[in-house]
Amino acid sequence: MQLTPYTPGVASLYATTLWHLATRPGSVRALRNKTRKNKQYNYQGPIETGLLFVHIPKCAGIALNHALYHSLGPGHEPVMRYLHASSPNVFLNTYKFTVVRNPWDRLVSAYNFLSNGGFNEKDRAFFDNHLSGYRSFDDFVRSWLTPATMHRTPHFQPQTHYLSLNRHWQTPLDDLCFFETLDQDLASAPHPRLNALTLQRRNASTTGTDHYLEYYSPESLNIVSELYQQDIEALGYTPDNSTLGTQMAYRDQRFRS
Repeated sequence: MQLTPYTPGVASLYATTLWHLATRPGSVRALRNKTRKNKQYNYQGPIETGLLFVHIPKCAGIALNHALYHSLGPGHEPVMRYLHASSPNVFLNTYKFTVVRNPWDRLVSAYNFLSNGGFNEKDRAFFDNHLSGYRSFDDFVRSWLTPATMHRTPHFQPQTHYLSLNRHWQTPLDDLCFFETLDQDLASAPHPRLNALTLQRRNASTTGTDHYLEYYSPESLNIVSELYQQDIEALGYTPDNSTLGTQMAYRDQRFRS
C-alpha cells in the first residue's frame, strides 16, 4: 500500500482552482447543474455538514450519502472537484474521506449491477449498448475491458481516479475506510459523526455465486490485475484480501495517527 495523505497549502489550492476554472470551466458548471436538475443530488451537503464523502462507485456510497446528507450527495466526483465547487478555505476545513474496495470484487459487483439494470436509464442503456453481447463476466473482461473502455462509465473507472493522487501517491483525503470492514472502520474513525452512523444497505449487487473470484479465469484475473495496477499498488489489495490486516495497520498509521 503506497497511498499517503497530505494537506495542500491555501496558495496552491487557489492556484489550482484558478487554473481549473481557466482550462476546464465546464466541469464545475456540470457539477452544479447536475444538482439543480436532479434534486436527489446535493453538492452543498459536504459544505453544510463539514464532512465530504468521496463516492467511489460500488463502495457502499448510496448508503453513506443518505446517512450523511439524506440525498445522493454530489455523485461520483474526484475529491479535487469539490475544491473547485466550493473554495480553498472550505475545502481545507472539511473532513474528507472515502471507502475503497478490493478491485477484483468491485469489478464483479459493478458488472452485475449494470447487468441487473443499474441505477437509472443511462446505466441500462450503457449495458444494452456495450455489454449485453458478452456471454459472461469473464468474456466481458477478456473481450471488452481495455485501458480506454474502462473509463466509459464511472462504475469501471479506477478508484485512484477519485482520490486525486499526485505523482508522489499522495491524496488530500483525511481518512479512508475499507469496504470489507466498513462498520468497524466507521466505528473507529477519527470523527465522532462517523462513529454514530447507522447504514441502511442500498443498491447492493448480488453476485449469484459464493465468491467473486469464481467469476474469473486465470486470463481475466491477470487482465484486471494489469488494468487496475495503480489501484492495487496504492491501496495494497490482493485478489483474496489476504493483506487486509496489513492495509488496515498502514491506514491507521498514515491517516489516523
